[in-house]
Amino acid sequence: MKSKDVEFTELFDPDVIGDGPSAAGYQKAGVPYRFAHIQYGAKGAEVGYSENGIDISNKWAAKGTAGYVSTTIGIPIVIEDIAQAIVAPVTAAVTLQIRPEGVTRVIPSGAPFEDYNWSTIIALGIGAGYEIEFTQLSSNGKGTLAGVTLGAFLPITTNRNLHLSSTKSSGSGMEEALRGIRARLKRTSTGLIVATRDFQMRALAQILNEG
Repeated sequence: MKSKDVEFTELFDPDVIGDGPSAAGYQKAGVPYRFAHIQYGAKGAEVGYSENGIDISNKWAAKGTAGYVSTTIGIPIVIEDIAQAIVAPVTAAVTLQIRPEGVTRVIPSGAPFEDYNWSTIIALGIGAGYEIEFTQLSSNGKGTLAGVTLGAFLPITTNRNLHLSSTKSSGSGMEEALRGIRARLKRTSTGLIVATRDFQMRALAQILNEG
Protein backbone atom coordinates (compact mmCIF):
# COMPACT_ATOMS: atom_id res chain seq x y z
CA MET A 1 0.00 0.00 0.00
CA LYS A 2 2.99 2.30 0.24
CA SER A 3 2.97 3.12 -3.48
CA LYS A 4 -0.74 3.90 -3.36
CA ASP A 5 -0.19 6.08 -0.29
CA VAL A 6 2.34 8.14 -2.20
CA GLU A 7 -0.02 8.45 -5.15
CA PHE A 8 -2.95 9.51 -2.98
CA THR A 9 -1.02 12.16 -1.04
CA GLU A 10 0.13 13.63 -4.34
CA LEU A 11 -3.39 13.64 -5.77
CA PHE A 12 -5.53 14.95 -2.91
CA ASP A 13 -5.36 17.64 -0.24
CA PRO A 14 -5.07 16.51 3.40
CA ASP A 15 -8.08 16.40 5.72
CA VAL A 16 -7.37 19.29 8.08
CA ILE A 17 -10.95 19.82 9.28
CA GLY A 18 -11.53 16.23 10.40
CA ASP A 19 -14.58 15.47 8.29
CA GLY A 20 -12.81 13.99 5.28
CA PRO A 21 -14.71 10.98 3.89
CA SER A 22 -13.22 7.52 3.52
CA ALA A 23 -13.52 5.29 0.47
CA ALA A 24 -14.41 1.64 0.92
CA GLY A 25 -11.46 -0.64 0.27
CA TYR A 26 -8.76 1.99 0.54
CA GLN A 27 -6.76 1.91 3.75
CA LYS A 28 -3.32 1.64 5.25
CA ALA A 29 -2.53 -0.62 8.20
CA GLY A 30 -6.25 -0.97 8.78
CA VAL A 31 -6.84 2.80 8.86
CA PRO A 32 -9.04 4.18 6.05
CA TYR A 33 -7.58 6.89 3.85
CA ARG A 34 -9.17 10.29 4.47
CA PHE A 35 -8.54 13.44 2.49
CA ALA A 36 -10.22 16.84 2.26
CA HIS A 37 -13.90 16.61 1.35
CA ILE A 38 -14.50 17.70 -2.24
CA GLN A 39 -16.86 20.44 -0.97
CA TYR A 40 -13.76 22.36 0.20
CA GLY A 41 -12.07 22.33 -3.19
CA ALA A 42 -12.44 21.06 -6.73
CA LYS A 43 -12.58 17.75 -8.54
CA GLY A 44 -9.39 16.73 -10.27
CA ALA A 45 -8.83 14.33 -13.14
CA GLU A 46 -10.06 10.75 -12.74
CA VAL A 47 -7.40 8.74 -10.91
CA GLY A 48 -8.33 5.19 -11.85
CA TYR A 49 -9.42 4.06 -8.39
CA SER A 50 -13.12 3.64 -7.72
CA GLU A 51 -15.70 2.97 -5.03
CA ASN A 52 -18.90 1.28 -6.17
CA GLY A 53 -17.93 2.05 -9.75
CA ILE A 54 -17.42 5.79 -9.12
CA ASP A 55 -13.93 7.25 -9.34
CA ILE A 56 -12.72 8.44 -5.93
CA SER A 57 -11.78 11.82 -7.42
CA ASN A 58 -15.46 12.59 -6.81
CA LYS A 59 -14.98 12.26 -3.02
CA TRP A 60 -11.80 14.19 -2.28
CA ALA A 61 -10.54 17.66 -3.21
CA ALA A 62 -7.77 17.62 -5.77
CA LYS A 63 -4.30 18.56 -4.57
CA GLY A 64 -3.93 22.32 -4.18
CA THR A 65 -7.65 23.16 -4.38
CA ALA A 66 -9.01 22.81 -0.82
CA GLY A 67 -9.63 26.06 1.01
CA TYR A 68 -10.98 26.77 4.47
CA VAL A 69 -12.00 30.39 4.48
CA SER A 70 -14.92 32.52 5.61
CA THR A 71 -17.13 33.70 2.75
CA THR A 72 -17.14 37.15 4.38
CA ILE A 73 -13.35 37.12 5.02
CA GLY A 74 -14.39 37.88 8.60
CA ILE A 75 -15.16 41.51 7.70
CA PRO A 76 -18.33 43.13 9.13
CA ILE A 77 -20.50 44.95 6.58
CA VAL A 78 -19.59 48.26 8.29
CA ILE A 79 -16.44 48.98 10.29
CA GLU A 80 -16.31 52.37 11.94
CA ASP A 81 -14.98 54.69 14.59
CA ILE A 82 -16.92 57.62 16.06
CA ALA A 83 -14.91 60.14 18.07
CA GLN A 84 -16.49 63.06 19.91
CA ALA A 85 -14.93 65.92 21.87
CA ILE A 86 -15.82 69.31 23.26
CA VAL A 87 -12.58 71.00 22.24
CA ALA A 88 -10.94 70.78 18.80
CA PRO A 89 -9.26 68.96 17.24
CA VAL A 90 -10.73 65.46 17.29
CA THR A 91 -9.77 62.49 15.11
CA ALA A 92 -11.69 59.31 14.36
CA ALA A 93 -9.81 56.37 12.90
CA VAL A 94 -10.43 52.69 12.23
CA THR A 95 -8.04 49.99 11.01
CA LEU A 96 -8.86 46.72 9.31
CA GLN A 97 -6.10 44.15 9.80
CA ILE A 98 -5.83 40.83 7.96
CA ARG A 99 -3.47 38.70 10.02
CA PRO A 100 -1.36 35.67 8.94
CA GLU A 101 -2.76 33.33 11.62
CA GLY A 102 -6.24 33.50 10.02
CA VAL A 103 -7.66 36.38 12.08
CA THR A 104 -9.36 39.56 10.88
CA ARG A 105 -8.99 42.35 13.42
CA VAL A 106 -11.05 45.57 13.48
CA ILE A 107 -9.35 48.32 15.50
CA PRO A 108 -11.33 51.52 16.21
CA SER A 109 -9.29 54.27 17.86
CA GLY A 110 -11.89 54.85 20.56
CA ALA A 111 -12.86 51.29 21.47
CA PRO A 112 -11.32 47.84 22.05
CA PHE A 113 -10.43 45.85 18.95
CA GLU A 114 -12.65 42.98 17.79
CA ASP A 115 -11.40 39.75 16.25
CA TYR A 116 -13.12 37.72 13.54
CA ASN A 117 -11.77 34.85 11.45
CA TRP A 118 -11.00 34.87 7.74
CA SER A 119 -9.86 31.24 7.97
CA THR A 120 -11.62 28.35 9.67
CA ILE A 121 -8.16 27.11 10.68
CA ILE A 122 -6.44 29.44 13.13
CA ALA A 123 -2.73 28.62 13.07
CA LEU A 124 0.50 30.54 12.72
CA GLY A 125 1.48 30.81 9.07
CA ILE A 126 -1.86 29.79 7.52
CA GLY A 127 -1.80 33.10 5.63
CA ALA A 128 1.25 32.06 3.61
CA GLY A 129 -1.08 30.19 1.27
CA TYR A 130 -3.32 33.18 0.55
CA GLU A 131 -3.22 36.73 -0.81
CA ILE A 132 -5.52 39.67 -0.06
CA GLU A 133 -6.51 42.56 -2.34
CA PHE A 134 -8.41 45.74 -1.42
CA THR A 135 -10.12 47.90 -4.04
CA GLN A 136 -11.87 51.20 -3.38
CA LEU A 137 -15.38 51.20 -4.84
CA SER A 138 -16.58 54.59 -3.59
CA SER A 139 -15.52 57.63 -1.58
CA ASN A 140 -17.11 60.79 -0.22
CA GLY A 141 -13.76 62.56 -0.64
CA LYS A 142 -13.27 63.16 3.07
CA GLY A 143 -10.51 61.91 5.35
CA THR A 144 -7.51 59.75 4.48
CA LEU A 145 -7.33 56.11 3.45
CA ALA A 146 -3.91 54.55 3.99
CA GLY A 147 -2.21 51.19 4.36
CA VAL A 148 -1.76 48.52 1.72
CA THR A 149 -1.50 49.32 -1.98
CA LEU A 150 -4.99 49.23 -3.46
CA GLY A 151 -5.65 46.91 -6.36
CA ALA A 152 -2.70 44.63 -5.61
CA PHE A 153 -2.77 41.06 -4.29
CA LEU A 154 -0.41 40.78 -1.32
CA PRO A 155 0.61 37.56 0.49
CA ILE A 156 -0.74 37.34 4.02
CA THR A 157 2.69 36.57 5.44
CA THR A 158 2.47 39.68 7.60
CA ASN A 159 -0.35 41.89 8.87
CA ARG A 160 -2.09 43.66 5.98
CA ASN A 161 -3.71 46.89 7.16
CA LEU A 162 -6.23 49.32 5.73
CA HIS A 163 -6.68 52.51 7.77
CA LEU A 164 -9.28 55.27 7.47
CA SER A 165 -9.08 58.50 9.48
CA SER A 166 -10.97 61.77 9.68
CA THR A 167 -10.17 64.93 11.66
CA LYS A 168 -12.42 67.81 12.68
CA SER A 169 -10.02 70.69 13.30
CA SER A 170 -12.27 73.53 14.38
CA GLY A 171 -15.85 74.72 14.76
CA SER A 172 -18.79 72.66 15.85
CA GLY A 173 -20.25 69.85 13.78
CA MET A 174 -18.65 66.77 12.25
CA GLU A 175 -16.25 65.53 9.62
CA GLU A 176 -17.18 62.12 8.24
CA ALA A 177 -15.03 59.96 5.95
CA LEU A 178 -16.70 57.13 4.01
CA ARG A 179 -15.17 54.49 1.76
CA GLY A 180 -16.76 51.57 -0.03
CA ILE A 181 -14.22 48.75 -0.22
CA ARG A 182 -14.05 45.35 -1.90
CA ALA A 183 -11.77 42.69 -0.41
CA ARG A 184 -10.79 39.61 -2.39
CA LEU A 185 -9.02 36.57 -0.98
CA LYS A 186 -6.98 34.42 -3.35
CA ARG A 187 -5.45 30.98 -2.85
CA THR A 188 -1.86 31.37 -4.02
CA SER A 189 -1.29 27.81 -5.21
CA THR A 190 -4.22 27.83 -7.65
CA GLY A 191 -4.80 31.53 -8.35
CA LEU A 192 -8.48 31.05 -7.52
CA ILE A 193 -10.49 33.79 -5.77
CA VAL A 194 -11.98 31.93 -2.81
CA ALA A 195 -13.91 34.79 -1.15
CA THR A 196 -15.09 38.33 -1.97
CA ARG A 197 -16.50 40.86 0.48
CA ASP A 198 -17.89 44.38 -0.10
CA PHE A 199 -18.02 46.57 3.00
CA GLN A 200 -17.94 50.16 4.19
CA MET A 201 -15.35 51.97 6.29
CA ARG A 202 -16.54 55.00 8.28
CA ALA A 203 -14.66 57.49 10.47
CA LEU A 204 -16.74 60.24 12.06
CA ALA A 205 -15.09 63.03 14.07
CA GLN A 206 -17.44 65.39 15.89
CA ILE A 207 -16.96 68.53 17.97
CA LEU A 208 -19.95 69.00 20.25
CA ASN A 209 -18.99 72.45 21.50
CA GLU A 210 -15.69 74.06 20.62
CA GLY A 211 -15.63 76.01 23.88
